[in-house]
Amino acid sequence: RIRSCDTGFSLIEVLVTIGIFAMVSSIILASYPRFSNRLLFTRTVQDVAQSIRKAQTYSIGVREFQGFDHPFGVYFSISDIMSEPKQKYIFFADLNDPPNRLYDYGVPEDVLVPERIDLLELPSSIKIVQLCAGKETSPPGNCNISMLHITYKRPAPITYFYSNVGNNAEITDSDVEIIFKDPYGSRKEIVVWKTGQISIKDILP
Repeated sequence: RIRSCDTGFSLIEVLVTIGIFAMVSSIILASYPRFSNRLLFTRTVQDVAQSIRKAQTYSIGVREFQGFDHPFGVYFSISDIMSEPKQKYIFFADLNDPPNRLYDYGVPEDVLVPERIDLLELPSSIKIVQLCAGKETSPPGNCNISMLHITYKRPAPITYFYSNVGNNAEITDSDVEIIFKDPYGSRKEIVVWKTGQISIKDILP
């Protein structure tokens, strides 16, 4: 004798399944903005580091820009003009003869001048909050810098650092740092060494 048995989900089982699905979905959706921001933050800092590396490559590779013997560099500033509404930094060629290894910015700083090659913007949610010198080799270093020129001049493999302190004085420390902050309070830094190395580090709370 064959017995048939129709099986299915009870109403309670369906409600429990829907509840679990809704809970998991809400957790994923709540975490997505932070996850997306973390990816954007990492990519942005990597792009800035790549700009510094490009200046080094252009200088060593004798890149042509109004001639073949100009140093290349990247200029950072945390002034209001360069920070609002989006943080900006400048990729430049030093056109002075002889070179002064500085970005000769105009007034305001973001105005187009002959030395400027690119005016680059960060996403509005990410800011450069500090410019430092000697933070790695002589902690806590000097973080009272508001302008930073990082310049490469062939054929020397040395990186040149200049700040606004002491009327564009050369920074004698072996390292400088560009410190970034995202909306969630996370911080990263790009460390640039006079010897040419460029690295990215997470700053722990």
